[in-house]
Amino acid sequence: MNIYNYAKKDKVCGFTLIEILVVMAIIAVLASLVVYMAGQSSDKARRTRVETMKAQITAAIESYHSRHGFYPPDNPADPAVNQLYYELTGTVFENGTYKDIEGRIADPTPFNAGGFVHSTQPPDKPQNFLQTTARIETKEVAPNARVLVVPFEWPANRTDQPIPSKPGVNPWHYVSTKPVHNPNSYDLWAELVIGDKVILISNWTK
Repeated sequence: MNIYNYAKKDKVCGFTLIEILVVMAIIAVLASLVVYMAGQSSDKARRTRVETMKAQITAAIESYHSRHGFYPPDNPADPAVNQLYYELTGTVFENGTYKDIEGRIADPTPFNAGGFVHSTQPPDKPQNFLQTTARIETKEVAPNARVLVVPFEWPANRTDQPIPSKPGVNPWHYVSTKPVHNPNSYDLWAELVIGDKVILISNWTK
């Protein structure tokens, strides 16, 4: 009698191979959903961060315009390699040399410019229109020449590098000479790679 009861108990509590496979399949589906949702949340956070940067740079450009009566100059030859960082934060010109807010030498020639407009001479210091920005991201694209960049690098394995000579650098593009989308002001945009897609974040689209 006892032997019969034990056998019956084992039969009730055990799992068949099919039941185990079903449970494993459900766990796999749930895990994939968690991974997918986490990726979606991460992508949204990246876009939000770049949108926030765009708003900060836009506000700085408008402050520059209010101060000088014109928008910061650009580099018509290459919107990706522009002097926006130096114009918005200001430079100090001393003994024939420009220096940025960090005291680093700043060379205007890579931007096809003869100098920086928003500049002062010692002991005066230029106004930093980006001073309220939580974090300024820059990268050197040529000796003593830096540009404002998106805080997410361009994938090194892609052939469409924004600045071919500097793989991975993902700059803010800027046009004020002949803007296409905002003819009365300027075009400002960044490109963010999410998966296989390139997302455009600009001052003419939402």
